[in-house]
Amino acid sequence: MAENNEQNQTMNLGELTTIRNILMGQQINEFNQRFKTLEEKLAASEAQWQEKFNALEAKHREDLDSLQRAMTERFDKLENLLMDNVTKINERMDRTSLEDKHQLGELLGQISQKLLNS
Repeated sequence: MAENNEQNQTMNLGELTTIRNILMGQQINEFNQRFKTLEEKLAASEAQWQEKFNALEAKHREDLDSLQRAMTERFDKLENLLMDNVTKINERMDRTSLEDKHQLGELLGQISQKLLNS
């Protein structure tokens, strides 16, 4: 008895599918075609956006690399400028120190001459 019910249900489903195909077959085919067309358009659009995204990403990477090189170059120039200025200041200090020592020596010499003469 249970087997008969299952067979009847299977036949009923098969008959319903056949009736549905007869009544709505053309519309279902049109819907399937529309969905297929939409899926193709969606896939093409997705591919375009992915290509644009990849191009944009490459451009940004290139721009960042360029900025990094420019900043490195600027920092190198700044470092060289600072080193040159430090060197010049050290040289000026050395010259000033030598001049001060020389002047001090002359002063001490003058003082000693005055002490000897007095």
